[in-house]
Amino acid sequence: MNGYSLAQKRDEVLAYVAHKHGCSIADLKGPRGKQALANARHEAMWMLRQLGMSYPRIGAILGGRDHSTIVHGVMKHAERTHKDLRPAGEAANEVLQDLEERLERSK
Repeated sequence: MNGYSLAQKRDEVLAYVAHKHGCSIADLKGPRGKQALANARHEAMWMLRQLGMSYPRIGAILGGRDHSTIVHGVMKHAERTHKDLRPAGEAANEVLQDLEERLERSK
């Protein structure tokens, strides 16, 4: 996703996850919710982490959550989906490739 600002990537991740899970970006940033919303939020945390964002930064983006909450969410998503935690992992590359294609189409 070269050539795009981190803010553009962040916004695209949040829109992608919200659309995929049938919720709003405000829901992802909001306070507690049902398990399905927590799963969506965990996926967003994982994807933002794959972009190289720090845990505190992701927490700030998602409604001021503590960095330890983000660490937990990233781990839960990885366990649930068996995705590689390494930024260079194949799962991360697939997700980021999909987002890059979406950004290209939206130009």
